[in-house]
Order: sequence, then structure tokens, then C-alpha cells
Amino acid sequence: LSVEKYLNQVVEYCGKLVYPIYSNGIRELILKVVRQFLMVAGLALAGVASANGEKVVASDVLSVVTADWNGDGSMDRALLVANHEADMADLLLYLGNADNTMTLALNKKALVWKGALWGTLPSLALSGKESLLIKSANDAIGRNRWSQTLTVAYRNQAFVMAGYTYNEYDTLEPNAKG
Repeated sequence: LSVEKYLNQVVEYCGKLVYPIYSNGIRELILKVVRQFLMVAGLALAGVASANGEKVVASDVLSVVTADWNGDGSMDRALLVANHEADMADLLLYLGNADNTMTLALNKKALVWKGALWGTLPSLALSGKESLLIKSANDAIGRNRWSQTLTVAYRNQAFVMAGYTYNEYDTLEPNAKG
């Protein structure tokens, strides 16, 4: 039994447990949290190989999102992983296969800055059009605060940079434009 199939069975079982207890909205929220937890737990159980053959340690995973970027019906996965050689985070993009395995499609080392405090940890999200949003920021340290969002889309069988947003502000000069 593959890890992916096992995780799907666990989510299905959890759905049966919460079905009679909670309303639709609460039930969906609980199942979403269970899926996210199991996704990270699944990484710890199965181990995910990076491009150089090293295993990604679950505690190094900063953020995970899934979507079907290439439209083949198999879920693809993006991981943002702490890079301990620098204060940076690496991006790993996997394409799902029909047999529930995953193939590493992109490994971008030291893509975004990673701090150690709240307001400095990078994260992943999906846009309304299922593009991947890679967010990093400094909202905690020093006078000058900033945030950036890299938008990655899947076009013509490749991941491409589709957008870049950067904002900054001075905490001591709130009217200053950044």
C-alpha cells in the first residue's frame, strides 16, 4: 500500500468519524486540517528525495501545497524546505504520476529568505487560478519591513515565473513610500 493511498484512506476514515457530529462547513475545515497534517506526516513516513538523492526531513518542511498544475488528474505537490547552509528556503516541485508516485520537476535552491521569527518565515499558497504563490517577508525585525510574492505557473509543460510583487515600508516613517 503506497503512502498516498494510505493517507487517502485515513482522510476517508476521518470523514466518516466527523460526518454525524459537525455541520458541512466545520466538517470540511476539519478534513482540510487533517489532509494538511497527513501530508506533512506522509513526508516523514515516506521520505521525499530531493534532486541530489538526499531525503527531506519533515521538520525542515516550512510549507506544502497540492494542486493539479499540469491537468493530468494526478495531484502535484510543492514543498518549501529550510536550507540550513544559508538563511534561505528551497523550493521542490513534484508532478504526480498515474501510479501515485511523484517525479521531481524543479528543485530551486535558496529561492527565498527565511528568518527564524514569526513574520519572517516563508510560505506557499495557491492563487485563484491555481498558480503557486511563494511568499516571504520581514514583518518582525528592524525598521524596514518588506514582503514579496513570487508567482509560479505551469505553462507549456514547464514551471515559469509568472509574476513578482514587492512591498516595503518604514516603521518610523509610515507616510514614506516604498
